[in-house]
Amino acid sequence: MKTAKEIMIYDNDCYFEDYRQNYIDYCEENNIKTDQLTKHELNNRIVDYMNDDIAMYWDVAKYELEHQLRFPLLLTGTGQTWRGYYDINYVCYNFNDFISKIANYDFIQIYKKGKSLHINLIHHDGTHRIEIKQLSSKGQKQYDNTKIISTKSYNWKQINFNY
Repeated sequence: MKTAKEIMIYDNDCYFEDYRQNYIDYCEENNIKTDQLTKHELNNRIVDYMNDDIAMYWDVAKYELEHQLRFPLLLTGTGQTWRGYYDINYVCYNFNDFISKIANYDFIQIYKKGKSLHINLIHHDGTHRIEIKQLSSKGQKQYDNTKIISTKSYNWKQINFNY
């Protein structure tokens, strides 16, 4: 059986040591002297470099998502905390609503797997695993009338996300 290829769109789970080497390489390429810095000063610069890099990639990911997603969206999956597992079924009607559901986590991974768009939201209590689907007009009408969403396939469409 052929497994779907995963393409990472955004991942802020990074390692300090990887960024240490990247920063040192960057400094050498740009004739920035680091040999006069204390270890503490160098580490602070590496953290700033790392945070700037992560923020830039987040801005790029948000831009791609904002310009390619079509609303309303159904976010469906499984949430995990220290209390156990629960079902996730959210409807997002606009981009700001969507971002508010995913932005405040320790680590965010957004990836395309085959034709599906997925998000892992990682926090100190666990991981939420979500698939993003475009809500069909039938699914939207059902949700508007009942505030309950069925995840049956006729209520949503695959997202066409080019990355």
